[in-house]
Amino acid sequence: MTQLTLLPELPDSPSHLGVVYLMTDGYLLKWGYTGRSLPGGLRQRSGELRAQIIGFEPGSRDDEEKRKGHVSRWCVGGEWFRLPDDPAALYWLQLIAQGMGGWGGRTASELLARVIVANLRRAA
Repeated sequence: MTQLTLLPELPDSPSHLGVVYLMTDGYLLKWGYTGRSLPGGLRQRSGELRAQIIGFEPGSRDDEEKRKGHVSRWCVGGEWFRLPDDPAALYWLQLIAQGMGGWGGRTASELLARVIVANLRRAA
């Protein structure tokens, strides 16, 4: 009988558990993934210096890709997307934010609401 030996997952494997986060520049949103633990482990890239983290949750690269798939039709380039204009997609996004850890002493729901308000003001 052959014994199966399981190898540890490599940090870059799609199923490696890290953190999936949602960030904003005030109007646009972006899903991201880091293998580092939060809150101190997230290092923003130079192109994201004006961005703010909305919330985060445990997850993998696969989870990040699933999140991106839900909002792909609102993609504006790269990983950034517009606020969904479909009520069902916007509701889904709000539900996800409710389950996330907040940032900077604010809940993810509150931070997402600020993005929604900013977009409504811009459209008015």
